Amino acid sequence: MLATQRTRRTREHTGPTPHSVAIRAKMPSSKLPEHLLLERRRQEDLREEAILITKYNKKFDLKNDWERTTDRMIQKNTVKRRVKDIMEQRKLELDERRQRLRELLSLEEEEYVQEMEAKHETLEERQKKMTERAKLLKEKRETERKAFVQNKLDQQWREQCEELRGVLSRRHQDEVCIDRMQQLAVKSDLERRKQEEEAMYAELWEKDRLAKAAREERESQQQIERNRAMVDTLRTQKASLEAKKLEEKR
Repeated sequence: MLATQRTRRTREHTGPTPHSVAIRAKMPSSKLPEHLLLERRRQEDLREEAILITKYNKKFDLKNDWERTTDRMIQKNTVKRRVKDIMEQRKLELDERRQRLRELLSLEEEEYVQEMEAKHETLEERQKKMTERAKLLKEKRETERKAFVQNKLDQQWREQCEELRGVLSRRHQDEVCIDRMQQLAVKSDLERRKQEEEAMYAELWEKDRLAKAAREERESQQQIERNRAMVDTLRTQKASLEAKKLEEKR
């Protein structure tokens, strides 16, 4: 029975000297502790979550890129449409202006043709007009010549006639005197008006001075009355206070 009994395994081993004992190191367990399992599981969960977040971010970035690209395309197409509309509108306006110009040119051309047709003259009409014009010019020159001769004759007669020169001289002197008298009258009238204006301004200034003096006198009198009323009020209050003090002393 003793032979078949198994030896008990222990970590303690006696040494060569008394009371010397050695402890053998404990073999690591093949099973992981629970907290390590939980930590590993947490790390795996975090890794999976990070992978999911990365995938989501990539998907979100792709979506944003697609939306930005789409927005740029929409904006670009919108700008193209607007530019196209503006160019078409300008082309229509240009065509309208060209059409109006063509109509104006056509109208002016028709008016010019009608005017030229109206001004078209025959050779006989032109010769007749030239003859009439030459006749008018001849008559005009003859009239001017006669007027010049008559003027010279009148001048010669005035210079040779002593009595007429005296009359003309006296007439000139009379005109000069009349002009001088008119100038003096105008000057006198201006001087009179100036004196009247100065008198009017002096009167207005005097009235203003008197009104100002009267106003200052009234204001001074009113101030004196206000001061007097204030003194009377103070005296009344003082008398009332003194009477009250005497009443309290009793």
